Amino acid sequence: YRSWGDLRDSFHRVICQLAIKNPDFIFYIKCHPQQIVSKFPDSLSSLANVRIIKGAPKGIPSLLSQSVVVIGFQTTALLEASLAGVPVVYGAWGDLFDVVKPYLLPWHESGFGFSWARSEYELEKSALNFINDDSENKEDRDRLKEYFYKSNGNVTARFLKEIKAVVEE
Repeated sequence: YRSWGDLRDSFHRVICQLAIKNPDFIFYIKCHPQQIVSKFPDSLSSLANVRIIKGAPKGIPSLLSQSVVVIGFQTTALLEASLAGVPVVYGAWGDLFDVVKPYLLPWHESGFGFSWARSEYELEKSALNFINDDSENKEDRDRLKEYFYKSNGNVTARFLKEIKAVVEE
């Protein structure tokens, strides 16, 4: 029996470690709107600097504009973050991933501008690289806030509309 539970648990452990090591940062876990959230580990949900967001709240674009890095797996939210100029770490590994990789969104392939973490260790290391490199990314983030602070969460839809217009020309 194969499940994505091991990968999810790895993400939870990494976020927990990052939150403990970086108490001045707020860490948001954004659940997919269709995700049925059972329970997050107490070690994660009890941390004062961890927030769990359920459903599809409208404030996500403003969170993106203030984000240092976004980590995730198989979500178009990674594309939205990337298009907003936020560094993205795509975490994907394990036996199940290796089997179904041809059927997934190809975020692990080059050309999307994502960093691909192939293990729990790489996920934490990659995220820490962005967290600790605040000075280099601050100017870019400030510029992005200026342009994207009123984003309505439809960056992907607007992007695809533009691609369609170019293709149809």
